[in-house]
Amino acid sequence: MSILASKSQGKGGPDPIFAISDMAKVRAEEVGAQNIVNATIGSFLDSEGRLVTLKSVEEAMRSLDFSDACDYAPIAGLPRFIDAAIDAAFLDCRPEAYLAGMATPGGTGGLHNAFYNYLEEGATCITTDRYWGNYASLLDEIGRKLDTFNTFDGDKFDIKACLAKVHEYAAKQKNMMLLLNTPAHNPTGFSVTDDEWQILIKELSAVANNGVNNVILVIDVAYIDFAGPHGRDFFKLFTHLPDNFLVIVTFSMSKGYTLYGYRLGCMIGISSSQETIEEFKKANAYSSRATWSNCNRAAMLTMIEFADHPEKQAIFKAEQEDLRLSLVKRAETFITEANAVDLPICPYQAGFFITVPTKDVQEAQEIAAIMREDDIFVVPLGAGLRVAICAIPEEKITGMAAKFKEAFKRLEK
Repeated sequence: MSILASKSQGKGGPDPIFAISDMAKVRAEEVGAQNIVNATIGSFLDSEGRLVTLKSVEEAMRSLDFSDACDYAPIAGLPRFIDAAIDAAFLDCRPEAYLAGMATPGGTGGLHNAFYNYLEEGATCITTDRYWGNYASLLDEIGRKLDTFNTFDGDKFDIKACLAKVHEYAAKQKNMMLLLNTPAHNPTGFSVTDDEWQILIKELSAVANNGVNNVILVIDVAYIDFAGPHGRDFFKLFTHLPDNFLVIVTFSMSKGYTLYGYRLGCMIGISSSQETIEEFKKANAYSSRATWSNCNRAAMLTMIEFADHPEKQAIFKAEQEDLRLSLVKRAETFITEANAVDLPICPYQAGFFITVPTKDVQEAQEIAAIMREDDIFVVPLGAGLRVAICAIPEEKITGMAAKFKEAFKRLEK
């Protein structure tokens, strides 16, 4: 007998990513961490399986006044933090538009507020059919829905499938919400190109101008700091949009600042309408107060420390770039070996993850089980296997593609 409210009955259960990660940890205790490959968790790990952190970030945080760092932050975030976060998100690619920021617990908090405040109860957000599974949970928790479209057309983003789904939902609900995780998509590592962005913006603007719909474009940029020197160029395209076309960018300090557990991000609104931006600030501050209240002041002060001291910022950016280049080497090793053994992978440009596609969900589960027999732990997600290259040192990546190929052959027999 359940005493939960009816809307909460039946939910829960183990998270599939953490469940497989736990299997890897148990196995590591049995045979030694050096003898397994744990490619499950989206955190940057070194050759000994320890979390990689940036020394500049650690030093900046240790320099904070402890009493100040422990104090409450304003609901919307420290104003200097908001300015610094917007600067960090856009760099030199800031669009010509009204902008506002809101402190959130990681990028996840920004997604929650976007879903809650811009979708009616029972309405649907659309995204790619290869996606971070928590999107569905975030929407379900607040009585909203998720629908998907085909992610790839060959080795490119399936923009036709995306726009077909856009028009399908524009005919069903006033607020048409499209969520894209780009650049450096989780779980595949693809990025929407600037040419594709131009097409998308033109078509979404037409929807916004039809006299019926509003358009809300949510962009999850959790991995943007690993997208390379031109990864932010597309931001400049969000200039002179229709007044009822709102762009929401969910920026996170988890990956690029290696502050995963400090849970700080910034939800950034972009609009041609000052009224829309004022509404954005009020509604999302209210939701923040009613959900998590306020965010981590110590992490805010760390970002402010970099913004206020260019010499520290320069050291931080150099460290961050070294981390990105390390990830590039890991990806190159896996992709080169995958090509050598004719192992298909989803299109990859940057990011923490590479996906090996399968014909269906069952095959993904079976291949993952076979890989575990070789002490290689990867995550089956839909019709594919997510490989967290961020968590695997380059020497352990060597040979993985061949192991995948062998697993597929074993399954065919």
